[in-house]
Amino acid sequence: MIITERFTDILVDFPKKIILSDKNGEYSILQIYNATQFLLSEEFAGQSFKGKRICILCNPGISYVSSMLAGWMSGAVVVPMCITHPQAELQHVIDDAQPSLIIVDADLKVLLPSTRIKTVTPDFKAAIKEYTPANYATPPADGPAIMLYTSGTTGKPKGVVHNHA
Repeated sequence: MIITERFTDILVDFPKKIILSDKNGEYSILQIYNATQFLLSEEFAGQSFKGKRICILCNPGISYVSSMLAGWMSGAVVVPMCITHPQAELQHVIDDAQPSLIIVDADLKVLLPSTRIKTVTPDFKAAIKEYTPANYATPPADGPAIMLYTSGTTGKPKGVVHNHA
């Protein structure tokens, strides 16, 4: 089962269940869903990112989870970037992945190398309020979902694409 389908199933059954906590609070499935819908409707402006890449430079928590889900719901290949990596390595990931969009938490923006790629810094506190669901197509199970980078112990880190299944 694709994670976006499973998330939707859990949302229907347990909307108020707290499933995530971060440095700013605890969040229910419904609040995570609302933050995801906020990204899809406000930051992505209904744009399809099918087959394109979206880099994420977010702290662990609601911004990271919502960004991953929104990326997958928009059809994108999500490229998480490590917040503890030096700027040169983040630059390598951006250059190699060639994303169409970068989602970055406001407090992490100073870590982001200078780039011409569209960058958004969503207000996730505002995002947890209710949003009208954006239309999205369930991605195919064999479609690309995430690009993870190797540690780079034998050279430059290499991106490895994994599918939804």
